[in-house]
Amino acid sequence: MMELRRLALQAYAMAWAHGVRLWRMKWNLASYAVVTTLWMLIYSYAVIAFTGPSDLPRVVPSIFWALVAWVLLSTPLYAVGNWVKSYINLGLLEQNEVAGASHRLFLVMRVPPALAAATAAAIVAGILLYTSSGVTPLRASNPLLLAAGLLLVLSASAVYSLLLADLSILTRIPPNLIDFLSLLVFIAGGLAAPLESLPRPVQPLALLVPYSHAGEIIRLAAVGEPTVLEPCMHLAAALAIIVFMLAVEEAAHRAAMRSLKVRGASGIGVT
Repeated sequence: MMELRRLALQAYAMAWAHGVRLWRMKWNLASYAVVTTLWMLIYSYAVIAFTGPSDLPRVVPSIFWALVAWVLLSTPLYAVGNWVKSYINLGLLEQNEVAGASHRLFLVMRVPPALAAATAAAIVAGILLYTSSGVTPLRASNPLLLAAGLLLVLSASAVYSLLLADLSILTRIPPNLIDFLSLLVFIAGGLAAPLESLPRPVQPLALLVPYSHAGEIIRLAAVGEPTVLEPCMHLAAALAIIVFMLAVEEAAHRAAMRSLKVRGASGIGVT
């Protein structure tokens, strides 16, 4: 109980600190929200331009929720994985080490403020899509299942972002140079398009990606598109892959902490 209370107090203090920092950089946050809105609209309108009016009620929500999933995938990468260089170079790692605070919790608590800006961007994009197409993109045939699919995307991305941070500490290579799979996973991993539409050789590989199962669940919940497997099987497979990712991240984190004790905190990407 005392450990949980300590972690809760740490989470509160860290969220407050990150919120204050981001508020001081509010124009940066606003720029991030505007850019997110614009690229969501560019991708959506590119698809809508080649869609017949009769297909819009099915295509608009499907595209919109796929893009929301991409925002949930990319936000932890931006807020956690790609920020670990600053975490090291600003000396925050040593401060948390001395205070006995959790490094992973400190990094993960950067996600909520950034996610708030991304959520605002998605709402604005949804409103603009509605005014231009006449179709409500925010609708869902099964809201609970949709929320479960989106939560799976966010959870998998958060674990992957922590793994990137650990690998950066181990290798001293910036995370953006280590992460070369995110866009490929979005396109060929079942988020941007249904698994059945992917080339047959790619489909078995896509099933090994947690986002593919979440994508199938999201499309089923949003517009009722049939899934490759039963929904419960997609949920179970996504959870199993995330648990495996957690185990890999735990091993990488332990190795990164051992490396810190041997070499000390050194700048990532600094020669």
